[in-house]
Amino acid sequence: MSDPVVFAEVHGADGAALRRFYGELFGWEFHEMAGPMDYGMAHSGEDGIGVGVGTAPAGRASQVTVYVRTADVAAALASAERLGGSTVLAATQMPDGSVVGLLADPEGHAIGLITPPGTGG
Repeated sequence: MSDPVVFAEVHGADGAALRRFYGELFGWEFHEMAGPMDYGMAHSGEDGIGVGVGTAPAGRASQVTVYVRTADVAAALASAERLGGSTVLAATQMPDGSVVGLLADPEGHAIGLITPPGTGG
């Protein structure tokens, strides 16, 4: 069984402006996240995936990232490195209990990895 794409993020210089743009363009309703990040979450329709849109963290370029659900983020990052990729963000526990990580493929494209809460490590 293959690992599915389950989430996407858009980071840019002005998260609020990006949320207005995508909200008006696609009808997405964003729920602002509490905390220090300028970030909002939307569901992209009946058959769509969740999308997070926010201001890029300091030092990170504007980018779009897709997230692949995997049973073990750390193991997937190790496999990516073995296959010629690199780790951009090591496996990191999030406040909701999920574990996320970022890899770069051999050409430098960023791909996110996520293990949802309560489904593994």
